[in-house]
Amino acid sequence: MNVKNGISIDNKLIVLLAILSIGLFLRIYDLGGESIWLDERCSVGFASLNLSDIFLLQGEKNPPLYYIILHWWINLFGNSEFSIRFPSVIFGFLSIFIIYKIGNQLFDKEVGLLSSLLSGLSVFHIHYSQEARTYSLCVLLTLLSIYFFIRLIKDRSYKNLIGYTLASILLMYSHFYGLFIIFSQNIYLVVLFFLSKELF
Repeated sequence: MNVKNGISIDNKLIVLLAILSIGLFLRIYDLGGESIWLDERCSVGFASLNLSDIFLLQGEKNPPLYYIILHWWINLFGNSEFSIRFPSVIFGFLSIFIIYKIGNQLFDKEVGLLSSLLSGLSVFHIHYSQEARTYSLCVLLTLLSIYFFIRLIKDRSYKNLIGYTLASILLMYSHFYGLFIIFSQNIYLVVLFFLSKELF
């Protein structure tokens, strides 16, 4: 058993699994307890359209990715309150794990665990992980874009490039604010270019 800083690797895995379990429970708990509200009703309305009509989305400011996912989800699992909110639970749950990976990439496993804990217990994050809107998907894709961005800087492999490109494209198709994430990443690269040309 490998030990680092007094905490075994196995114990870190147990802690991570515990954080993920608690995070999932908090997002599933009373998921269908409240009635669908106005914005969620709009989500269901858009998701109920034909796929060709979803791409047009007249009167909707967000890109169509979330509604396409919800469209297929409703076809498979129905449109109860619990069902239509569950994709957001999945996105929120996965975000807890990805933010752990980012913390681990930037610092170490302890920082990753702390980051995942704060995310898992965040009331704000829990709230939007229980709402049938695009926000938790946007958070997940933002984190994936950042994760592969960090990986790509460290290792400019095709695998990381494909991961970053795919995550970033999907991010822009989930919310227009995703453009700001891509823009900020490019600013970071420009700053690095001027501070250390050896990176390139």
